[in-house]
Amino acid sequence: MPIDQVCGQGYLDNFRGRCGVISSWGCEFVDRDVKKVEEKEKNEDRIEGAKMTFQTQMFCSQDDIMEAMGAASADNGHKPSECFQSPKFILPRHE
Repeated sequence: MPIDQVCGQGYLDNFRGRCGVISSWGCEFVDRDVKKVEEKEKNEDRIEGAKMTFQTQMFCSQDDIMEAMGAASADNGHKPSECFQSPKFILPRHE
């Protein structure tokens, strides 16, 4: 993950593009145990991902979020075929 990257900025932009208003945005770089990595510049080798928390409008579906994540994660224009979902990364769905 590029060290100069703002945490989740590309994802946030895509979420807004598909879902409109995104509120209560939070993002932090995390290690393999989903613990926040402090001082990312000194600990870049420990970063395994990012934990993003946010609220969306009612019309924004899980599919919208997955499509936005796929577009943000595209490598050379190719979206990943699936999203890695470690049990440590999955939060309960709010129905």
